[in-house]
Amino acid sequence: MTFNGRPDKVRQDRLTLERLSQGSTRKEIAAEIGCSYSTLRRRLSRYVKDIGCRTVEQAVAHHVAGKIKAGMPLALQGVVERLMRR
Repeated sequence: MTFNGRPDKVRQDRLTLERLSQGSTRKEIAAEIGCSYSTLRRRLSRYVKDIGCRTVEQAVAHHVAGKIKAGMPLALQGVVERLMRR
């Protein structure tokens, strides 16, 4: 799914969420990928809205929950999905 951007930029936005979930700061991530801090903030804000979250923290939590859910049996994935919707 490409939302409103090119697939390579969306991939980079997903990697940004991954790095945030691992504890990296936004400034560190901006330096790693070679863009300015404000560009990273703008792109991340746009991506967060596109995936239906309100804050970056909520997007990171959603990302982590998705990774956890992917490692569970299918029977438990439905339960987790229902709990996340509340």
